Amino acid sequence: DLNIHIKLIGASGFGKSVNFATFLRNFLNSFSDIDTLFIHDYKGIESSRMEKFIEQSEQKEELEKRIITSTTIDELEDILVKLKVVYEYRRVVISENNWLNYKGGKIIVMIDEYNIGMSALESKNKFERKKAEQVERMIKDFSMLYRAMNMYLIIVGQSNQVQDNWSSTLNKQTSIG
Repeated sequence: DLNIHIKLIGASGFGKSVNFATFLRNFLNSFSDIDTLFIHDYKGIESSRMEKFIEQSEQKEELEKRIITSTTIDELEDILVKLKVVYEYRRVVISENNWLNYKGGKIIVMIDEYNIGMSALESKNKFERKKAEQVERMIKDFSMLYRAMNMYLIIVGQSNQVQDNWSSTLNKQTSIG
């Protein structure tokens, strides 16, 4: 039962992808508790595995509606913009009705290879750098606010590069695994 944001960091070969896949398998086994699962993978490995899983599933139509995969920073930005709308909607529903009546499903965002996407923060290309800064800001907002609305983040990256890019906000809001 996920009730915190999780950060998985480690050197190459440390087992981050194995843990990522384990989380994913566990989520799929208890999918009735999850409203939507977003899987962002800059390398595309986990995304393509998930797309194959969905394609072969007997529940293909249902899974296609509730599992969204992406691989580019633009797609991640689109997902985060949509999740901000969901967050705002849930916040209004809760403030008008109260916590006891709230039935919003769990939303999980899994980001693999965070450091690859955030390497654009160091880019000489002004457009790429601005896009990465915007996405990083949205991820920080997600980590600080969204958990209260049943929205959780699992983020994975290389330890030597993540520590350079990982903000103190994300460090405070995630549990290190």
